[in-house]
Amino acid sequence: CIIYKYYCAMLAVHIICTIPLALTNSICMVMHIRGIDRYTLGFIHPNAAGSKFFTIMMLYLWVKKNKKTNLFLEIIVSTGVYFLCRSRTAYMLSLMTIFIVYLMKKNNHAIDSLINKLAGVVFPSTAALIYLLIKLYETRNPLAVIVNNALSGRINLAAYALNRVGFTIFGRSIDFYGALSNYSARYAINDFTFDCVYSFIFCSMGLVYLGILSILFLKLASEKLVWINAAIIVWSLYAVTEVSGLNGFNLFPIFYLVILINGKSLKFENPVKEVEVNDDKRYYSRL
Repeated sequence: CIIYKYYCAMLAVHIICTIPLALTNSICMVMHIRGIDRYTLGFIHPNAAGSKFFTIMMLYLWVKKNKKTNLFLEIIVSTGVYFLCRSRTAYMLSLMTIFIVYLMKKNNHAIDSLINKLAGVVFPSTAALIYLLIKLYETRNPLAVIVNNALSGRINLAAYALNRVGFTIFGRSIDFYGALSNYSARYAINDFTFDCVYSFIFCSMGLVYLGILSILFLKLASEKLVWINAAIIVWSLYAVTEVSGLNGFNLFPIFYLVILINGKSLKFENPVKEVEVNDDKRYYSRL
């Protein structure tokens, strides 16, 4: 709830500051990318703007999880943001999130059970899938090439990074203006950025971090907090295309890991409570 309010306040301040700058042509609000005009809304890239609205939508649905929400209005807003920013990832994940929320509000035990099971494996499974696609792409496997094109070249960037610097076990700092800045004819790039959380973990944060987070998410999923588990699933998929997911405000599911800490040692009482919703017992966190 605190993150949601802070995020909304910061976005409102950003927009208020952006309007006069845009009216005086002090900043560029439009980027022409691959023949399409995309609005940045004052951010460095249209995808950054799309990701901010996507995160707010996720936080909003979390805050309002026990209340009635107009999911159709959420679809309209998400579609409007898409036509401005043309951020496909944010739009597709917004629709997927809305659909998941729609299913969860039906209080179906089978759906809840599926979400709880997926949440425990989605993060490491997606990391393994990204690595497999990278290896296949290196051989120019047709399927990997199709996926790379669908993800706007993100598999290509990940393959380039692994080829240049390789894996790290315990993590390391990478010089973007050194090791990863040179032109590459093989990968057809003349600049570089980590667009994928998983490739950034492989090359910079380390496999130990990947393993620890996978274990913690698995343990958290076993608590069967369905709304938290849904957030883990959505974030794990979001991380495929947006490295901004490592930002604490976008990676808010990681904050739920405090539930795993012994409540007594922190002098918390009943960090998780059971409530009844429409005669159906489901678990929710007080966080």
